[in-house]
Amino acid sequence: MNIQAAGIVFPGKTLYYIINMRFMNISNKLFSFMALAAMVFTAAGCGNGSGAEPPHGGPAVTGVNVFLLAEYVAPWEGAVVIEQGQTEIFYAEVSGRDFPEQDKTWKEVSWSISPDAADGTVIEPVELAVGEGIRLTVPDNAAQGSIFYIRAASVIDGNIYGEAKITVDIPAVTGVIILEELAVVAAGENITFTPVFTGTGNVGSPPLVWEITERVSFTNSADEEEGHLVAAGTGMEGNTLFVDQHEKYGTIRITVTTADTNYSAGVQVLIIKAGTPPLRPPR
Repeated sequence: MNIQAAGIVFPGKTLYYIINMRFMNISNKLFSFMALAAMVFTAAGCGNGSGAEPPHGGPAVTGVNVFLLAEYVAPWEGAVVIEQGQTEIFYAEVSGRDFPEQDKTWKEVSWSISPDAADGTVIEPVELAVGEGIRLTVPDNAAQGSIFYIRAASVIDGNIYGEAKITVDIPAVTGVIILEELAVVAAGENITFTPVFTGTGNVGSPPLVWEITERVSFTNSADEEEGHLVAAGTGMEGNTLFVDQHEKYGTIRITVTTADTNYSAGVQVLIIKAGTPPLRPPR
C-alpha cells in the first residue's frame, strides 16, 4: 500500500513507520549538536588544570637584547672594549607577542648603568632606525681594566632586561698622517703642518718628532752639483718649517714620527723664490 502525505509518495511503508523514522533522525541530530557544543565549551575553558598559560593570553614581553650598533651585522657576544674618552652607540630590541600597534610603550626600555662606572660616564638617548638607543661616552679618567654594565629594562616589565658588558682600555695610536699632501713656501717664510692621528679612543696629542729627511730636488742645476741639503737657517720648530731667506729653490721632504709607537708620515715641500707668483693664480 502506498501512503501519500504532503504530495510525497512513500511506497510500501506504514504511516507509523514513517513518523517513527523521522523522530529518530531528529533525536540523532539533536544529540550530535549537544555533543559538539560540549566539545567547544571544553576547548574554550580555563586550561587543562596544569596552571600553564593559555596559548594566546594577550600581549607579553618575553625578552630584551642589547646590541652595539657598530656590530649590528657582526656576531655580538654582549661585551665590548671601549677606550678612555671613546663614544659608542648601543640599542635595544624588545621581543614578545601581540603588542598593540598603537601603544609603543610595549617596545620601550629604560636605560641604566652599573655603579661601578667611572665618574663622568655619560649615557644619552638617541633615536635610531633599528630601535631605541643610547650614546655612551667613557671619561678619560676611567681606570684601565675596569668593568661596568649598561642595562635596558622593559618599561612594561622591569624584571625583563638585557645587558652589555663594558671593559675600559687605554687609547692606542695606530697611525699618523699630515693633512697637507703638498706644500709650497717661499724662501724667508714659514709654514705650519697639521698632524692627524688614527687610533682607538681619544688618543689626544702624543709626542712627535719632526725633521727634514731629504732634499728631493734642486731648481738650479748648479745648486744640485753643490749638493747642500738645506741652508743653515732652514729647520723645524715643532710642526712649523722655517725657511732661510738664502735657501736654494727646489723640493725637500718633511717627516713626522710618533715618539712612542714609531708611526710616521711625510710631505714634500716646494721652496720657491720670494715674490714668485702663485703656481695656480686665482680666477
